[in-house]
Amino acid sequence: MDSRGIINPLEVPNWDSLVQTFERSGIFHTRAWAQVLRDTYGFQTRALIAGPADAPGALLPFVEVDSWLTGRRGVSMPFSDECDVLHRDPESGRALAQRIIAHGSERSWRHWECHGSHELFPTEPVGTGYWGHRLDLSPGYAALFAHFDESVRRAVRKAEKSGLTVEFSRELEAVRAFHQLLGLTRRRHGIPLQPFEFFRQIHRSILAPGLGFVALCRHESRPIAGAVFFLHGQAALYKFGASDERHQSLRGNNFVMARAIEKLTGDGYLTLDFGRTSLANEGLRHFKLSWATSERLVSYLHFSYKRNGFEASADRSTGRIQSWFRHAPVFLSRLVGRIIYKHIP
Repeated sequence: MDSRGIINPLEVPNWDSLVQTFERSGIFHTRAWAQVLRDTYGFQTRALIAGPADAPGALLPFVEVDSWLTGRRGVSMPFSDECDVLHRDPESGRALAQRIIAHGSERSWRHWECHGSHELFPTEPVGTGYWGHRLDLSPGYAALFAHFDESVRRAVRKAEKSGLTVEFSRELEAVRAFHQLLGLTRRRHGIPLQPFEFFRQIHRSILAPGLGFVALCRHESRPIAGAVFFLHGQAALYKFGASDERHQSLRGNNFVMARAIEKLTGDGYLTLDFGRTSLANEGLRHFKLSWATSERLVSYLHFSYKRNGFEASADRSTGRIQSWFRHAPVFLSRLVGRIIYKHIP
């Protein structure tokens, strides 16, 4: 740790133990995610801590992105749904955030984005807002199933009658099969496909060590839908979902989610987070609400050094570029994804 309290989490053997002492910690605060970012994109994670190194009062990992395309900036953390400032009390959290802002000024950042933690600065503008959805798993699968929307229950029954199966795996081949489905889904949504290397490193640092799994739905041995789940403590996160639209009538997406919820409750997990949803995406919002989830607003912080203050930031999940990618061939989506994601985390 240097004199400013900045450390490299990958050089702290007990980093994950420190992270887990905070109630709102998640997998994006851990060494595993720092390893994925380093080994895929070369991002070097740093973290600020406040207080004693063995019992900090607040901490937050971050990455400095230095791009010829988008400039130099800080992100806490790239490609995460939520990565709050972890703190024992709001005063400590605000003080730590101010220290990160000061560090960014020293490093000539254009802006600093924190995926969460707006509640520490409630009078400031929301950077970007998303819907968040969480399911309490404690009642058990049977009780939860009874509270799912009728459309969900009907879809699960149809999938069962159609002979669909769901398998859970931590093997690289399952990741590869999921990535093939993701290519179809990202094209449909007009989003470049993240490179397979990103998912290879997710397999290496998260899935293989038991911090997550792939769920694949098959119809006559062919993968038609899938999802990737991350695990942290007693909480699970639905991180990625994908499907082959040609088999949509079989309701593979619903079947994957239902079987994953059944597995997670059986394994003793207490919550399932459905990840972030753009405020403009009513279809995905409705899908997540149909699982009897609780809904909340997830608000990011965005500090502009040009303005020397917090500001609103555009939601990049919709726009003209998405329309273009919907009509682009998958190979082009893969090529652009390999190039662009290092510049726009």
